[in-house]
Amino acid sequence: MQSTHPQPTLGRQGRAVGLDIHPDSFAAAILQGRDPLQARVLHSVTRQPLGALDAWAAHHTTTEDVLLIEASANTFTIAERLRALGRQVVVLESHRAGQIGKSYLANDKLDAAKIDSLAPARVALRAGLRPVSPAASQPPVVPGSISVD
Repeated sequence: MQSTHPQPTLGRQGRAVGLDIHPDSFAAAILQGRDPLQARVLHSVTRQPLGALDAWAAHHTTTEDVLLIEASANTFTIAERLRALGRQVVVLESHRAGQIGKSYLANDKLDAAKIDSLAPARVALRAGLRPVSPAASQPPVVPGSISVD
């Protein structure tokens, strides 16, 4: 199944945002830099209530940023909410993203930064290179069929 969403592109600032989503909370890390080796963390949060995600994203991210989320039970609904704010969202296939995550010390702040450091959107932007972790296809959403809150 192919996604109906356009291919994300990094803006002038080259910012990517890794989101670690849980059923009732989220962690996030905003990184800047087009090269993963030179990227630096600009901002990070942990253990934020999931209900605050939309307001956090509206305040701390821009339409030029690429938001990266590992696929889980509520990911696609959250991705749609973020897209409604005009944000570019890439949902990562969870198995491959999880394999990379297991090779590091695990906590929410690190998970958010690790998801971002995978930067499939960055890799995909480089001509001829394959993403580190493939983007997951999003099933079509029937308006009103899913509720997160």
